[in-house]
Amino acid sequence: MPWLRLLRVPNLLTVPGDVLSGFFLAVVSLRACGVDVSVSQFVPALALCLCASLCLYAAGLVFNDVADLAVDAVERPSRPLPSGAIGRRAASMAGVCFVLAGLAAARFAGECSLDAEGARSAPALFAGTPAELPLSPALLAAAALAVVACVYDIPVVRRRFAFPAVALMGVCRGLDVLLGAALLVPLAAGRGLDPVQAFGTPAAGALAVAAYVAAFSICARGEASAPGPAPSRKMYLPAVALVLTLLPAVVMALLAQQDPAESFSAGGLPVRTVQVARLLPVFALAIALLHALVLARFYARHVPVPEVAGRFIGNLPRVQAALVLCAWSCDAALVSGFVLFFLPVPFLRLAGRFPSS
Repeated sequence: MPWLRLLRVPNLLTVPGDVLSGFFLAVVSLRACGVDVSVSQFVPALALCLCASLCLYAAGLVFNDVADLAVDAVERPSRPLPSGAIGRRAASMAGVCFVLAGLAAARFAGECSLDAEGARSAPALFAGTPAELPLSPALLAAAALAVVACVYDIPVVRRRFAFPAVALMGVCRGLDVLLGAALLVPLAAGRGLDPVQAFGTPAAGALAVAAYVAAFSICARGEASAPGPAPSRKMYLPAVALVLTLLPAVVMALLAQQDPAESFSAGGLPVRTVQVARLLPVFALAIALLHALVLARFYARHVPVPEVAGRFIGNLPRVQAALVLCAWSCDAALVSGFVLFFLPVPFLRLAGRFPSS
């Protein structure tokens, strides 16, 4: 039980959506460029990538509590480390193991992505670089994610650079999205595609997730010292972030599929079905935005800050669902998108037993 509290089990539900968002947005981009992407070929790589993402996120949570041990001993003495339920050395060792496991999974995911037909390791995406990449794009993304997470967990960074530290938290989630997109870099390299054209949409999705996470992180700052309701204008920041970043990302992904009769395998679907399917990401976006506005307008006035922060976190899967559903005619994307859309339900149930922040 102490380990489940340390790992903030509800939050782990919000992690797979990052990788899935990046992967399916990359599928949208490559298919818009005329590359036939067979999602089934990437299932092993995607599964390993999800494991890597979960391990690295768990490592960040563990190191976060290790770094905040002195602060938590005063503000949240019931947490597993200050209460003595878990030793600091044991937590540190667990964090190191999570990092190593995450990097290993990312490495194998990168190798699996090379098995796709037409993939190659030579960086044809980057002109003037004849040598093969010494590391797979997935491993590079995972390594960057691990480094940024470790920098965020340095106590002096968060004490002296509060807002840059919040930005780093968003960057971590954005890199997690790019981790999923990195699986398709070898395939894009094998076709010699322009990197901006091939991965502009996943980059926009990564920015949307990063902006939303950074926004609700600003709302949650000082939650331990403000246990009661604390309504303020900053509670609207997550909604603003969704309008400024998620909306353009969804529009960009949908415009990449200008001809619904040729996009993906949609040619055999009735026109009305195609039209409805194209609205799914818009619907998910609208619900995510409405939820963020309700939290800012009503919940923040009557609910303690930690619980409001937890509900903002619980809204993240709907943000991810909007991005995943942009690949609306891919069966795997539809299933993943619907699962993500309804994930806030088990998230809230688990949050009742294990604090999410």
